Amino acid sequence: MCMWSWKLMSVLVACSVLVACSTAPTIETPTQPSTQQDDFPCAWEDAFPTETAQVIWPELAPIETEGAAPGDELEIIAVGGYLRWDNECGDSVNESAKAFQLYFDDEPAGTIQCYVNACLGTLVVPAGTSPGEHTLSVEGGSSVDILVVAQ
Repeated sequence: MCMWSWKLMSVLVACSVLVACSTAPTIETPTQPSTQQDDFPCAWEDAFPTETAQVIWPELAPIETEGAAPGDELEIIAVGGYLRWDNECGDSVNESAKAFQLYFDDEPAGTIQCYVNACLGTLVVPAGTSPGEHTLSVEGGSSVDILVVAQ
């Protein structure tokens, strides 16, 4: 029994020495994109040149209201609002968050936030707006009509 304890103790000490003397594993910080460079058709830094991107402007959805009074808050919904490339690297899109200017009767009235082809925002009908049809538009040209009613 004593001999087995001594052998077991020797093995445990040897293992402890090996663990203590071994170097800690190193973790490499990735510097390359998750796509293998060999599989990518061009230089990674050339894949998304913002200056040559085509803007896919937001397209406003109809506003569902029977009429809004000055001071009412309206929910604005649109699709689009991203960048697209079609170059030697292939057809690519960037759907990261972007803001686009909203206009009420051609006057700045806030922004709409777009992310992954969906845009959301709110608009407060400006105080003093006369009753009747008014135009809500977004940077890029899409517009919808809003019926403003008396308070």
